[in-house]
Amino acid sequence: MASLLAAGCQQEARGMDSPNIVHTSSSHESDQQVETAAEENLKNSFSQIKDVVAVEGKDHLLVAYQIAHFDRFRSKQIEGKIQKALEKKFSSYEVISSGDLKIFWETQKLAKDEKNLSEKEMKEKILSLKKLKDEQA
Repeated sequence: MASLLAAGCQQEARGMDSPNIVHTSSSHESDQQVETAAEENLKNSFSQIKDVVAVEGKDHLLVAYQIAHFDRFRSKQIEGKIQKALEKKFSSYEVISSGDLKIFWETQKLAKDEKNLSEKEMKEKILSLKKLKDEQA
């Protein structure tokens, strides 16, 4: 019985080691490079990150992520470290990062619709997600 439990836990732990990264497409190759760089930076620097998605606007970089289940009790501490690391690496952008699940889902939707949005619409959507993040804090 104990071996079945241990085997189940090992499979779950292995699943968290391979994050599901959502790559977004953009009309500008440099935009996509920034998004990919932000995603890869989190993936490589923070083992607690399970999934990550990034969207870049003209002056904003929105990064949403999911924290692994076993690390959620330290989520505020992890979120602070992630915010500082992103601000340091992407200092030319206003970085908005969040580990909130709703913001993650909305960022995924935004990433999928990115091709169909104008720069103004993109900025409005990013700022609305920033406002949502600030309200939840």
